[in-house]
Amino acid sequence: MEDQQIQESNNLSQADHFVPEGWRTFYGKNGKVYYILPNGKKLPSRRSALNYMVSNGFPTEYTEAIRPFLYLEGWEDNDSLPRKWKTKCVKNGFKFMKRIFMTENGDRIETIAQTVRYMESSGLYSNLEM
Repeated sequence: MEDQQIQESNNLSQADHFVPEGWRTFYGKNGKVYYILPNGKKLPSRRSALNYMVSNGFPTEYTEAIRPFLYLEGWEDNDSLPRKWKTKCVKNGFKFMKRIFMTENGDRIETIAQTVRYMESSGLYSNLEM
C-alpha cells in the first residue's frame, strides 16, 4: 500500500543533491523523508539505507556513496571510535540527551555498554579500540 502511494505521489523527487546519484527521495504526508534506492527499496533514513546495503551485499561503491551524507542526519566522526563508526546525540526523554553510536555496517547502538558488548562479541576490535 505504501509503495503504491509512492508511485502515485507527486512528492517524489527525481534528483536530490543530498543523496547519491541514482537515489530518489519521497516526502510522506507527515513530512517524513524516505530514501528510495536504485533497486526501488524505500528506507526511512540514510543510516538504514547503509545498513540495508551492507546486509544485502551491495558493492562497496554503493555503501561508500552514502557515507558522506550521514552528517545530514546528525552523525559525526569521532577519533575515539573505530574507523567508519559514527556517533550523535539524540533526545532521551523531554530534557535529556544521550549519545548513540553507528557501526561501520550502519547498525545503531543505543548505549556505551552495548557498544562494548558488540565490539567484544564481533572479535574485530582490539582492547585499545574498546
